[in-house]
Amino acid sequence: MYFNDSGIDGKIVRFSDLEKIMYTLEMIRGGQWDWERVTYDHKFENRDTGDIYYLRVQGMAIKGEVEQSDAEIQLKTPILGHHYYPHGVEYDEEFPEVLIRKCNDKLGQLKELLDEIEMVPEQSVEISDVTQLLLNIQGVENVSDLHLWKNDSGENTLSCHVFIGPDSDSEQVLREAEQRLNEALGISHTTIQIEHNEIISN
Repeated sequence: MYFNDSGIDGKIVRFSDLEKIMYTLEMIRGGQWDWERVTYDHKFENRDTGDIYYLRVQGMAIKGEVEQSDAEIQLKTPILGHHYYPHGVEYDEEFPEVLIRKCNDKLGQLKELLDEIEMVPEQSVEISDVTQLLLNIQGVENVSDLHLWKNDSGENTLSCHVFIGPDSDSEQVLREAEQRLNEALGISHTTIQIEHNEIISN
């Protein structure tokens, strides 16, 4: 079950602040994390039935790496899952109303704590900036069909056609374009089609 109206999805917070907040709310960062993704769980257990549920808040590192204090983590939509041993967690089922209320209370507390700290502003990337960056690369003569969007993880993603001169090295231009886009604008997911402009003789 997804909590789409929690007001948490898309918020960007420094890792050090996130750790303190999650500790306060007894949301545990278990072993299901790597340098790019992190998950915090709050465990609910029905002592009468033995059923175990997890309220789960996940995040993606958009700057730095998980466990770096100044890393920037973008939070995703919180989810509620039912744990079935030994198969794992199921999210697509009916959940008890009392459990849903408890999760909403916990998420309300989380949002309040997030609102109290200085959030990291989300930086927007303009298509004009991307176009100019690409045109500044030696050998690039034109850029077309440029599309810029955020993927499911909240990361800037780009696709475009880049036209280069007939004597330009397409692999070198592609490498430089990918490097500049990542370093200058934080765009690490790209699909760039390199096209050679032909010489037209009379």
